[in-house]
Amino acid sequence: MEARFLRPEDGRAYAALRAQQATERTVRSAWSELGTELKQLARDADETVRHYLAAGTVVWGAFDGPSLVGALAVSPRYAVRAGHYLWLWGLFVRPPYRGTPASRLLMDAALAWCETQSSPRRLFGAFDPDNLQALRFCERYGFVPTDVTAKTLGQWSLADGVMVEFLR
Repeated sequence: MEARFLRPEDGRAYAALRAQQATERTVRSAWSELGTELKQLARDADETVRHYLAAGTVVWGAFDGPSLVGALAVSPRYAVRAGHYLWLWGLFVRPPYRGTPASRLLMDAALAWCETQSSPRRLFGAFDPDNLQALRFCERYGFVPTDVTAKTLGQWSLADGVMVEFLR
């Protein structure tokens, strides 16, 4: 199993992965973003990945051979109250691969990439308040609940999510 950046030609596999994530409804607080992304992926999945790359968003895929089994993304963002920051989003691993190295490979790759960024950006993420597994996973990687709110970061649709910040 390996983690690598998604390329435009991975678009269809990424679209299928995100569609599966939507069926599980594990992202209640981010449903509007996922719905918008699914519409874009349905129009042109390869172009959606190309657009992410052009905008500075990096999406990693966990691959078991040729099969995309998980994904995680980081996007540069800016909010007047918070300044420049990095937003961790979209972590999803197909059910048969949960409990395997897939999620760890994705998080390790994302955090290593974040460390190479020259700007002293803060790294934030969010998850549903009833997802204790996500909280434990984030804590293992050095994320802590923060007083920074979704409103502060301009992440309006995540108002009911638990906000976490990565402490280096």
